[in-house]
Amino acid sequence: MVIKRQNYEADCVMAGEYLFALREFALIRGICAKTLLEGTNLDMHILLNPPRHILATEISQVGANLVNALGDQLSSAVEFGNSMFVGIHGPLGVAIQGANTLFEAANLFQKYMITRSGINDINIQFDNDLIRISVKELPLEGKSRQIHVQNFYNLASLISILNITKQLLRNQKLRGDIIFNLPYKPSPTFVLSNTDGISVNFDQDECELVLPSSWAALPISQLDKELVDTAMSQCDDDLARFSSKDLGSEIAYLLEISKGSCPTIEEISAHFHMSPSSLQRQLREKDLTYTKIRTQVLCKKASKLLAETNYSIGDIATYVGFSDASNFSKAFKAWQGDSPGTYREKIASKT
Repeated sequence: MVIKRQNYEADCVMAGEYLFALREFALIRGICAKTLLEGTNLDMHILLNPPRHILATEISQVGANLVNALGDQLSSAVEFGNSMFVGIHGPLGVAIQGANTLFEAANLFQKYMITRSGINDINIQFDNDLIRISVKELPLEGKSRQIHVQNFYNLASLISILNITKQLLRNQKLRGDIIFNLPYKPSPTFVLSNTDGISVNFDQDECELVLPSSWAALPISQLDKELVDTAMSQCDDDLARFSSKDLGSEIAYLLEISKGSCPTIEEISAHFHMSPSSLQRQLREKDLTYTKIRTQVLCKKASKLLAETNYSIGDIATYVGFSDASNFSKAFKAWQGDSPGTYREKIASKT
């Protein structure tokens, strides 16, 4: 059986926790923040308080900067992978700890990984003898990172997956060989070989971790069910947004959850750590504008108020952020096809 990562046409963000991991590793290696941020639109503050999501193109550049500042890159990849335990995956890391077996945890990981990273393509194949886990990077905006950068993160990802697997199965006596198949040439400084029962095959076709198939059915050490259920609910919410993920839907989500007045384009662009002009340019490439997205979100909020309250149309217009009832009525009709009054009458007639 093969478990494949859910693929969507546009994966434009990554979880902020991964920026935190890059920052911590850079600090340990004495790499300055200015070096990490080179070639990005990010500032120092984001390294202190990463947001929930960051544009994948930006965090990808930070990751490349880190690798290029390192010396022994493959050995460093092992060290970086060893720092990436299950907690770095946020709600997904909690959710998979509610699975009954490693096989179930792998299915959950593959299903929800898109909510954490738009870069990694991870495939897991279960057969009678082995579990094969392969990883590769997906291009962003049609461009791939340099091969040595890809090699670093592919290997680090497999090291992290092995560590997570061992963490999930920490109460089990694990038996069998652990094999890494790597598309690199042997290096005298490479520290993974012949340790902890691990063997390494170099000059292979892809980056792959091979585990005993008997591990798949082993029960894992589970967390508190209530916490796991909460994490699963958040994963489902995130997946619903990422199923048709693009920058426009991410902006719409930020507007939908905003409290009080609607965020300005300056505030939205600050969330993505880019200038308003950069945000507008990316939206134009998708035939979108901030105003169009904002109007649709406000009309969606207004529809709920028209259907569920007795507020006047003027009050609803003011509440959702329109300057006057006339502008609201025009925008609502263009979006919904009916005027606010007609829409409310139709809803009332159905109840």
